[in-house]
Amino acid sequence: MVLEDMPPIVLTVTIALIVFGAGVFAFYVTVEELGTYGDLTEFFGVTDPSVDQTCTLEYEPDAKPTVWQYNGFEWLLVNPTYVDYTGNTVTVNHSGLQG
Repeated sequence: MVLEDMPPIVLTVTIALIVFGAGVFAFYVTVEELGTYGDLTEFFGVTDPSVDQTCTLEYEPDAKPTVWQYNGFEWLLVNPTYVDYTGNTVTVNHSGLQG
């Protein structure tokens, strides 16, 4: 079947579906890039691990943030029971830090 034999309605619907698909894809990419912080990572230094550490995030998380610490050799997950957050402020109890 060549393009000249194709009914105009089929060609119109095909083009409309392609344009619609491209629009949905562009909208999804834009919203996904602008509206979510799901994978945002922020780093904070610890000067004294014997005291509670409080950090202010650039955004307000929807769920409890995951906190990792670097002990000089490797990154270790801080037990979530030692992590508390309110708004964009995260507090890590000193008991959950290696020091």
